[in-house]
Amino acid sequence: MTTQILFIRHGETDWNRIKRIQGHIDIPLAEAGLAQAQKLARRIADDVKHGARLDAIYSSDLQRARQTAQPIADALGLPVQLREGLRERSYGAFQGHDSDEIAARFPDEYAHWQTRDPGFAPPEGESLRVFYHRVLHAIEPLVAAHPGGRIACVAHGGVLDCVRRFACGLPLDAPRDYPLLNTSVNVVNYDDGRVVGRCIASRRTERRRQFQEGAGTGAVIRRWMRRAVRVAPPARRAMPHAELNSALTRLSRTSTELPHPIRTQLAAESHKPGSPLDASGAASPKCR
Repeated sequence: MTTQILFIRHGETDWNRIKRIQGHIDIPLAEAGLAQAQKLARRIADDVKHGARLDAIYSSDLQRARQTAQPIADALGLPVQLREGLRERSYGAFQGHDSDEIAARFPDEYAHWQTRDPGFAPPEGESLRVFYHRVLHAIEPLVAAHPGGRIACVAHGGVLDCVRRFACGLPLDAPRDYPLLNTSVNVVNYDDGRVVGRCIASRRTERRRQFQEGAGTGAVIRRWMRRAVRVAPPARRAMPHAELNSALTRLSRTSTELPHPIRTQLAAESHKPGSPLDASGAASPKCR
């Protein structure tokens, strides 16, 4: 049975703004982050009111995640179930510093960190490889506890990055070239522990910011404020413009929430080399 998880990044903190590494330091949400959490809760509650289901809410035990999860729980009358395994990566001695400070204080370690070696661990911290497996092991029992269900996991950018890499089969040393926004909702379907179908979508509750993400199956996912719309994987052949326009027309008819600018952007993206909607039929190198 398929279990759907809404992976949610916590709201904005003061340290997010200045790009200071938080890790396991228990930073609260900024005022903007608290407002984001309230908007997110209203959006999810509205979805549930209109027929969506949400069976459980899990959260990292760090307060920036808890403060994001609690308004959702209050709106739906569900408890927040805390899981230490959903914490952000521990950056050890790097925590509390920005990149410039780390480079000055730990020049050798900083240089090693920049090589993206998955086995590198900051002093007193976790390696990316250890962190990745910790996150996947934390998710496994949640999937097992909700066969055929739909749950939310409120966590951190690093956790969402691990999920994204697992969903797309991306190597741990590949640079991150996709944004993971505060209070974004990333939808992943699991079947017997595997990501199935169209793996990741996301929505932004504070403003209409759209961009494209590929999935392990080659599916095209669009992100926007209200609802993730899924487009079938493109055939590995040239797609005539007429056929593309026809597909976009069908998409617009089946989703009344799809704004016209997104249809325009979809058409524009289709002509970009390397896009999963590339009319040349070339697969995106990001998620093959």
